[in-house]
Amino acid sequence: MLEGPLLMMTQEEFLDVLAMRRQGISCVEIDAELGYHPATISKWVKAGGPPPVREVTAADRVVDPRWADRLTALLVGNPKLLAKSLFEIVSAEGFEGSYPTVARWVREQRGPRFRAADGASVPIETPPGEEAQFDFSDCSTWAQSVGLASTLWCFGMILCWSRWRLWWFTTSVDRHHTFEGVARFFDAAGGVPKVARTDRMGALGQSQGRRFVLGAEALEFARHHGVEIKACQAGDAKRKGKVERPFRDLKESFLEELVVTGLPSSIAELNQRAGLWVDQRVHARAHRSTGVAPIERFASEREFLGALPVRRFDTDYVETRRVHRALPFITWNGVRYSVPPECLGQLVEARVPVDSTELTVRWAGNVVAPSPPGSVERDRRVGPDASTRCGDRGVGVESAASPPSRRTRRPRTAGCTGGPDRPRRWRLRHRGSGPHPLRRRPIVTAVSVYEQIKDDLGYLQLDRAAECFATLAETAREDDWSHVEFLARLVAEQADATRNRRLSARLRYARFPFRKTISEFDFEFQPTVDRRLVDDLATLRFMDTGRPVLFLGQPGCGKTHLAVALATLAVEAGYRGYFTNAEEMVANIAQASREGNLASKLKTYTAPSVLVIDDVGLLPMDRAAASAFYQVVNLRYEKQHSTIVTTNRGLPDWGEIFGDTVVAAAILDRLMHDAVVFNIKGPSWRLREHQALTTMATDPTERSRR
Repeated sequence: MLEGPLLMMTQEEFLDVLAMRRQGISCVEIDAELGYHPATISKWVKAGGPPPVREVTAADRVVDPRWADRLTALLVGNPKLLAKSLFEIVSAEGFEGSYPTVARWVREQRGPRFRAADGASVPIETPPGEEAQFDFSDCSTWAQSVGLASTLWCFGMILCWSRWRLWWFTTSVDRHHTFEGVARFFDAAGGVPKVARTDRMGALGQSQGRRFVLGAEALEFARHHGVEIKACQAGDAKRKGKVERPFRDLKESFLEELVVTGLPSSIAELNQRAGLWVDQRVHARAHRSTGVAPIERFASEREFLGALPVRRFDTDYVETRRVHRALPFITWNGVRYSVPPECLGQLVEARVPVDSTELTVRWAGNVVAPSPPGSVERDRRVGPDASTRCGDRGVGVESAASPPSRRTRRPRTAGCTGGPDRPRRWRLRHRGSGPHPLRRRPIVTAVSVYEQIKDDLGYLQLDRAAECFATLAETAREDDWSHVEFLARLVAEQADATRNRRLSARLRYARFPFRKTISEFDFEFQPTVDRRLVDDLATLRFMDTGRPVLFLGQPGCGKTHLAVALATLAVEAGYRGYFTNAEEMVANIAQASREGNLASKLKTYTAPSVLVIDDVGLLPMDRAAASAFYQVVNLRYEKQHSTIVTTNRGLPDWGEIFGDTVVAAAILDRLMHDAVVFNIKGPSWRLREHQALTTMATDPTERSRR
């Protein structure tokens, strides 16, 4: 027996029913065979067939020719309009029919919109005040098509229980705009949920394998509001579906309706109309999943939200600038802005609010140079310093907080070399006493030029060049150097300083226990070490092919000395190196595996060009440790990275070290392939020193000789 509404009987089935009735089969038996109600079967047999299809005259149709023409015109003008958008538009114009009527008409015109889902989805329920979700949606294509902006993003955030949401259109997805969007949502909601869930945004932190580590700024933002920021696991995008699905309404309904009802003239007007649309079309209507209007559930959920902080989180672009020692100005994104003369040589704070065009300069806590509106114009870079915020999803977008790197010049009159039509640099009409770009470069003295060059070199982080350029300039004047010779010496000084700084950084990263060189090794004390082979390794040709190097021998025979000396040569040549002992390495990998950070930790040991693993076999390893050791060796073998190993156990004993002869054979197979092996059989350095001290203590003759 069918449950629910009865299905329409087909003509073929009706003929089968008539044949069964002629055979004397009852309606109840036909019901059991075909699934139709006995009363329906009896009624249709008496009537000679199912009732005819009801025909609706044109006068009785709700979508009459007038409204059909109107709906057709809307669809021709914008084929992407949804049935619910069409219904809202024609309802405002006087249409008295229902939404299903419009939906059926649209379906007849262009077919069904979606295919059936592959399977039912299970909603993730959260208690009131527990979680909110936020994300950005790229609306640049629509904004460019209507001429509103070249880049446009929509920040969306929603309370998971009530489905109360907020949309905010902006021009950037950097850290400052992300914080501003979340702060605006908290302010509008009047409280803070326990958890704020989002994607693995580069603006908020960094992915480390399956883990996502929040940056210091994001942690400070979370601490300030008392909220926990959680990132979805990799491959678990459906966990954030409550904020993703409304973006479909944003692009398919709201933005497309604007094309019909009238485009906004600015992003500010777009945000105002978006707020009205959400209040009228989303918050005030019953939600499809909950069956209750979000505004009604939000009234209950608000009581479960945490309190807002007393002070609003500072989301402005804030940077410290040092005023020029001779000229009262600061530089913001390559454009100079004037400040009062009393600020010469002082540190000042430059501040631009998110999505604002006003630059404010503060000194000693006071505003010394408020800017007029529009003094900071748009640029293609993100914020005041694009180089400090390029981790935001790997995109470059416009920001209203960004001044241009170059002013647009007026076209030069043909044949004009001077006069009033000549374009002037830093030209900007200005009213008031605020900071403004300088109209022209002033005439300055040699001392002020030196100070300006020094400040500019420091700004470019060319510290060594800033220190020595004045001395080199004087030497160049006295020795009559050419400009090229002076520039070559200045660049060489900076290059040497950069090389030394990078070398120091690589040595710190390598974590060598000591600094040793090959020249310090006593080959006479260890005659079994082939000096010519060691000198050949010192040429670092083994680094090009990724050849492993193994040092075997008893404790104290100089294995680690030679290993560190070779790795140090590689680091000094520009390679990345790393030193570890076997016990520490496998322990760190095991801990990372427990914490779900295995991939990131393995990179510590597989990424360097040369890895020194000291004291292999000093302590036995269990199966998990042997597996971790094998992973490191295998990955380095595949990448053709050199591995230097020191061990006091013979190679046949490695089965006992790793507790598994199969794993040991696999490790040796990769380490011994094209490897250089040193089997040092000499005495211990430490025992020699101990014997020398003992001899001095017992032999007066030796003591007097020393």
